[in-house]
Amino acid sequence: MKKNYNNNYWYKYNSYLDNIKLLELHYKNYSHTFYYKDKICGQKFESPNEIKIKYTELNYFLSELHNKFKINKINKFYGRIFPYLPHNEQNEISKIMKDLKYKFYNEKYLNLNLLNSELILKKNIRKSYKSIINKEENKIIKIYISASNFDKHKNIFNEWINLYSKAIIRGGKKFPSICYNLLIEAICNNEAILTLAYDKNKILGGMLFNIQGDIANYSSAANSIEIESDKTRNIGHNLMWNSILFLKSIQIRNLNFGIMPHKNQIDNDRKLQNIFFFKTGFGAIINTQLSFERDNEK
Repeated sequence: MKKNYNNNYWYKYNSYLDNIKLLELHYKNYSHTFYYKDKICGQKFESPNEIKIKYTELNYFLSELHNKFKINKINKFYGRIFPYLPHNEQNEISKIMKDLKYKFYNEKYLNLNLLNSELILKKNIRKSYKSIINKEENKIIKIYISASNFDKHKNIFNEWINLYSKAIIRGGKKFPSICYNLLIEAICNNEAILTLAYDKNKILGGMLFNIQGDIANYSSAANSIEIESDKTRNIGHNLMWNSILFLKSIQIRNLNFGIMPHKNQIDNDRKLQNIFFFKTGFGAIINTQLSFERDNEK
């Protein structure tokens, strides 16, 4: 699989899906993209905005970024240092940013090391999940849509769009028509992978992963209304396990399940409790990332 680190289409897809703006900074043949809305770039405790420039070039990069903030009247910046950089490089970056009035704090995120063998990966799955996974193994067909086979599976992709659109409408959100082509471009440019579960010819659910080089980020999932209503079916567990195996097979080294919510967030949100419990069932390790915030000059 060809590695793509820019993620241009993926960022655009998310900006239209979530009704947020993009700030782009082109530097040394790379496009660095940041999300912002209502004069705030990023959100505290939700840090998709990443700094992963070499620390030797950071001062110039940040100077250009701060100028962009002034032009776009952005007065607050939240983000994180890319957690997969070597620790010594992360420390050098944080030193420079602290001198520029950035405040740092630690956040926890869940990461699954896909360099582990399949045997170890399966061993580390929550015990109760193993029987659920096995129960569905011979009932569903798994289909993986990536750049290498998109043309073959375009009709199946359309079925996913229909299912996902209906699912997010139930949550009070719409799927903008422009997102259709942007997601196709993201998949065809190795920025995303879609995994789907079928029972014969009927789509049951799917999962979408963002790909950054050899790192996958679990992005979203949706089930058909029939599966949501049928409490005896747990296709998500089986599909996640098979997605892990597929990502491993295409040389993805890490699967990032995202930032761990804070205790007060979990205590007050039953849906978030269920999502967090699901994510922690596949053997991911809790790691620490360097997150930051900065008030910009007005």
